[in-house]
Amino acid sequence: MSVPKCLDFSNYNRYPSDENPTTDDDMQTFLENQNQLMQVLVSKLWQPETQLVVGQVIYSPSMKSDLVAIVVTAGKTGTSEPTWGTDGSSVTDSGVSYVMRKSVVAPATNEQAKAGESTETYITPASMKSAVTDWAPVYNSAGHVVLKDGSEFWIE
Repeated sequence: MSVPKCLDFSNYNRYPSDENPTTDDDMQTFLENQNQLMQVLVSKLWQPETQLVVGQVIYSPSMKSDLVAIVVTAGKTGTSEPTWGTDGSSVTDSGVSYVMRKSVVAPATNEQAKAGESTETYITPASMKSAVTDWAPVYNSAGHVVLKDGSEFWIE
């Protein structure tokens, strides 16, 4: 759904005594525009008794601010908002199932990339370069990269 241009109410706020009063048709045009805008604005918010599809991302002011709910089972939402969980948890809402995920994932610092233990960040090429300064790009017969310490890894 595309976002329509918001119509200026001052163009529709003319009284019957004015030279060019607002007609019923004018007001219907304005209200239809406002309804279209509202639908766009709330389309990603949780709403009661709404059909959702797999992969749809849902937001709610009731969720922790850094989380979203991703629909994993399509269906119709219930009449009241579910209790949202934590990152990685599953939430059931009448006929809909969600998995809770972080809405934003930050890049790893060089130190986090070297430690290789953060589940809250992603590794960028720059942090990867910093993290793997002591490796030899040698491939074994299985096509895995072999590090100097003898460990190996591969990218699927």
